[in-house]
Amino acid sequence: SLGSGVVVTSEGHIITNNHVVDQVDEIEVQLSDGRTKKAKLIGADALVDLAVLKIDDPGLKPLKFGETVEVRRFGLGPGRRFRGGDRESVRI
Repeated sequence: SLGSGVVVTSEGHIITNNHVVDQVDEIEVQLSDGRTKKAKLIGADALVDLAVLKIDDPGLKPLKFGETVEVRRFGLGPGRRFRGGDRESVRI
């Protein structure tokens, strides 16, 4: 299966969707520079559809997080499906 993810720590932790890695024997990620790495599943939650992966690659640059959004404020998470076009997630 195919999906996207984001590096969240310089130690190689990656967040992706659980449905992308659910029930697979092997996980391989492709970095933005084209390199591929084997990944280990650290944890997953099917209810919220999130999974945490780990790769060994010293010196990765993690995502810079923005400011915290207050409860009841509008939030939009743009994304792109590999099959099926663009997708937005709306959170309030």
